[in-house]
Amino acid sequence: MDGTNIREVTSKGITYVDDDGQEQFIDFEACYQNYLKRFEDPHFRERLRQLNKLNVIGLRITIKRLKAWREVGARNVLGPPWDNGPYIEFHTEPPIRFQFETREDMYDLLLDTVRKAGWQTFDLS
Repeated sequence: MDGTNIREVTSKGITYVDDDGQEQFIDFEACYQNYLKRFEDPHFRERLRQLNKLNVIGLRITIKRLKAWREVGARNVLGPPWDNGPYIEFHTEPPIRFQFETREDMYDLLLDTVRKAGWQTFDLS
């Protein structure tokens, strides 16, 4: 979806117009809850432990830190030929991605407001 479809960004979420012309809302709290679900998965926890060479205590500390991150999506500023950014993809069901013309457009329109509201996005760049 094009970033120009975004109508309003508040501390609660994003109002946008979908491809069918219908106004939709992305709730940041719901995105965060979707993000938290991954920590309940034993396979995710084990992979996190192995990749970071963590013992049980280290894993608990890492998960606590990641949960405090308040992540609502992931972003990427790299354009071709490295990737297809800039974009931000929210942890919605299914994921919703907004493409932007420039990195500055993404930050000006969206990320500054998201951060000021206390939410985070993970940098894939």
